[in-house]
Amino acid sequence: MTKGILHVHTNFSYDGKIKIEELRERARKEKVSFIILADHVETILEKKNIVKFLKETGNYDFPPFVIPGLEYTCSSRVHLLAFGIKGIIENYKDPFHVIENTHREDGLVIWGHYDFKLRRQDKEILRKVDGVEIWNRKYDGKTSFLPYKGKIFNMIRSKYNNNLKMYNGADLHSFSYWSNLFVTMPDVSSSEEIINNLRAGNFKMVNRYVHISAGNFSPSFRQYVLMQFTGMVSFLITKVKNTSYYLCRKFKIPISSEMHATLSALISDLGKSLCCMSGLMTTDLRYTGNFSIRFVCIIIEATLW
Repeated sequence: MTKGILHVHTNFSYDGKIKIEELRERARKEKVSFIILADHVETILEKKNIVKFLKETGNYDFPPFVIPGLEYTCSSRVHLLAFGIKGIIENYKDPFHVIENTHREDGLVIWGHYDFKLRRQDKEILRKVDGVEIWNRKYDGKTSFLPYKGKIFNMIRSKYNNNLKMYNGADLHSFSYWSNLFVTMPDVSSSEEIINNLRAGNFKMVNRYVHISAGNFSPSFRQYVLMQFTGMVSFLITKVKNTSYYLCRKFKIPISSEMHATLSALISDLGKSLCCMSGLMTTDLRYTGNFSIRFVCIIIEATLW
């Protein structure tokens, strides 16, 4: 199996801190076969780095592949991730223009960190994109996304776009946010095969807790309850972490990179502990012969939905 990471920002983005060669070196150590970038197009255009960006990405004939990708901030705060691109679209405020031109280059378009509020203007975009980023590490946490998003995804897929796929995204800006959130697919030998597998939905979103296919969201009872616990814990921990960093910036509280890394590790360890406990609590309870335990599980499921 081939393992890869989607939605990575390098130092070509205004908020990215990773050089491409450093990224490849870390990928080798972690046995990651491919990385798909999502650098902010505004920074590349502002610094006139179009040629350099395309030259430094996509020119690898052996793993770990670095596949060029961009994040377009279109009108109405629509964030489109264009993977496997061959050029840059300068007139990117119109989301339909971005989708059309990326598809013309055989690229993949994903709606990044979509909030699943399904506004009226969302529907036409959802009909055109290849998929939605249902699980973003920065906003959902790295252990799981909440299953209600999967239920809405199924409705969107059946009503607006039968070819729609679910994707995850590391939304990685520095190594301090490296997490074990991957996609896996059958072994490949080129960047084109990777993009084709992602387009066809021939992959899974994985970490140590869950394995989710790209198409219809249909978890088992055990996986569903586990996702409710881990997803809620992950969401709350992520909110605490992001809020603490926001308050430090707002009130100008100095925080060194070492302190930042330590705080991240402590909060992450707390999240891992709670998620492990929830995993132990829910593992195989659905299948026990004890009716009272099964009944409690059903109540938990109904309450958390």
